[in-house]
Amino acid sequence: NLPEEFVKVFYRESSHPIYEVELLPLLIAVMLWSSYIDKAQFVCYLENDSARSGFIKGSGATRLADGIIQLFCEAEAVLQLKSWFSRVPSHSNISDGPSRLDFRLMLSVGCSRAVVPWKEIASKVSSRLT
Repeated sequence: NLPEEFVKVFYRESSHPIYEVELLPLLIAVMLWSSYIDKAQFVCYLENDSARSGFIKGSGATRLADGIIQLFCEAEAVLQLKSWFSRVPSHSNISDGPSRLDFRLMLSVGCSRAVVPWKEIASKVSSRLT
């Protein structure tokens, strides 16, 4: 779940921030996995076509979305990623469960849980909104 103070930022910028929330996992991924994905071919599957289009275009449709995408693009450049963005339907999306706080499948296949650096993410995203 998003921390309450982060939720406030999202709702201050958008009345229905699903689009912006769909962008966030990719930013979190590059922050958490940077040491594993350096100079990698990085394939990202998204359920939300607007989010996918934003990453392909390199800019967002809202100020908040644009900030998240720009932070991703900066990490992408630093890590020298070769990113590809594709669509995945919900029923085929292995991360659909965790997005609903259901981690059973992921844990059963040997995945480990990571601590999301919410304060760092919130600080970086907020800095793009000032």
